[in-house]
Amino acid sequence: MTTATLVIITATLALLRACFLLFPRARMRAAYVQFAFLACFAAICVYQLHAPGATASGTSVATRTATLAVVVLVAALATPRGDGGVWTDNQKKLLLEYLDSIVFAGVLALLLMTFVVRSFYIPSESMVPTLKVNDMILVNELAYRFSSPKRGDIVVFHPPPRANSKGQDFVKRVIALGGDTIWIRHYITYLNGVPVSEPYLNHAATEFGELSQNFSPFTVPRGDVFCMGDNRGNSEDSRAWGPLPVKNIIGKATVIFFPLRRIRWLH
Repeated sequence: MTTATLVIITATLALLRACFLLFPRARMRAAYVQFAFLACFAAICVYQLHAPGATASGTSVATRTATLAVVVLVAALATPRGDGGVWTDNQKKLLLEYLDSIVFAGVLALLLMTFVVRSFYIPSESMVPTLKVNDMILVNELAYRFSSPKRGDIVVFHPPPRANSKGQDFVKRVIALGGDTIWIRHYITYLNGVPVSEPYLNHAATEFGELSQNFSPFTVPRGDVFCMGDNRGNSEDSRAWGPLPVKNIIGKATVIFFPLRRIRWLH
C-alpha cells in the first residue's frame, strides 16, 4: 500500500465531495483552499510515483497519516482569512467542511487500500513488453479470496526465501498450476505435453537466454503455481527459485494507471 495510491484516491474522493463549494458565487474563495489542497496532493503523487524502490510493500501507517496531516495543515493555512487575520464564521464553517471531506475520503481510502486494492511500481524489465520500467499498476487483493489463480494471470506476490528479493515483492505471470507438468524445449513452453500459446511474448523486444531455451520437465506441487516473466531471458522466476505457494500471492494485477499514455487493462 503506497502513499501515492492513498493520495490519489483521497484527492479524488475529496474533490468529488467538496467540488460543489467552487460554484456558488458567495463561496468562490473556497477555490483557494481547494486548489492548495489538490496541489499538495499532486506534488506528493509525483514524488511517490518516481520514488526509487516504491513497491507494493509501501510505507507505514505512520507515514501515511503524517502525509495526510501535512496536507490538511497546508490547506488550512492557505484558506483566506477576514480582516485582521481573524477567521470569520463563514470561513470556519468552510474549513470544517473541507476537513470533513478530507477525513471522510482518507478513511474510505485506507479501507480500500487495506482490503481491496493497492498499487505496485515496476522496477525491472522482467515483464517486458507487457509491463515496462516505471509503470504503476493496480493490484486487486480480493481476486483470490473467492477463487484460485488461473493460467495467464499476472500476479504480485511475496517471493519465496530462495529468491533474491531484497525485501521487494515480485510481479510475474502464472504459467502452470498445481499438478501441471511444465518444460521448455527450443524456446517453446510445454504444459502437460501440449505447446503453450504465448501471444504476450514479443520476441523482438524480449531477451532469450539458456533457461528460456531449455528447462527440464517439472511437476508443480499442489497448492503452488509456476510463474515466469514475459521477458524470459531477463527474469528471475520459478525456473530459478522453484514453485510459488499460492498463499504468497498478494493479488491480481488488473490495470496500468501510470504513465497516462500507458493506461490499459492487463490480460
